Amino acid sequence: MCWRPGLTAPADPARARPSLLHRLLRDVMVPLALTWAVGTAVMIGVASHFTQLAFDRSLLDDAYLVASNVHMSDNRLALALSPRELGSVLFDQYETAWLALVDPAGAHIEGTQGLQPSPPVGEAVYRFSYIRHDGRNLRAVTLRRERPAPFMVVMAQTTQSRRAMLQRLLAWSAAPQLALLAVLALVGLTARAEN
Repeated sequence: MCWRPGLTAPADPARARPSLLHRLLRDVMVPLALTWAVGTAVMIGVASHFTQLAFDRSLLDDAYLVASNVHMSDNRLALALSPRELGSVLFDQYETAWLALVDPAGAHIEGTQGLQPSPPVGEAVYRFSYIRHDGRNLRAVTLRRERPAPFMVVMAQTTQSRRAMLQRLLAWSAAPQLALLAVLALVGLTARAEN
């Protein structure tokens, strides 16, 4: 091959070819780490969705239980649950729960004062929402009933156990995967040190 001005000398083939470690990191570790990160994000999103559904279903069941115990007394709506029964409905080992019975306009009838409903929209009979009460963020459900007279039940509870469950899920799913990535990186560094 002849060299002419303006042409660059060919690169040294030994220098141009990346090391095995560099290729391992580039071709295996980076895609593996990206796949792990995306997979973990998707898994946390799906787990969060189904965890939310389970907790919401339990909250809705409690609202239906309360609604089934509303009756008319002296021409006004009243809750036919004793304080002990009401305590059983609101009991949760980890969360604090509140309930309110309100009229269709949102005026308080019975239960916790200041617990604001998020009325169901259209033909829906219930609606889940996040509300703020006594300086706390709560997950709430508002259930609309028409008998014995129109009213709404608002059930709300704190969400610490939901968050704790998702954090444990993340820790237990991420720890083995991070350990695998660390082992692979260590193998790569050990191979580099031997060369």
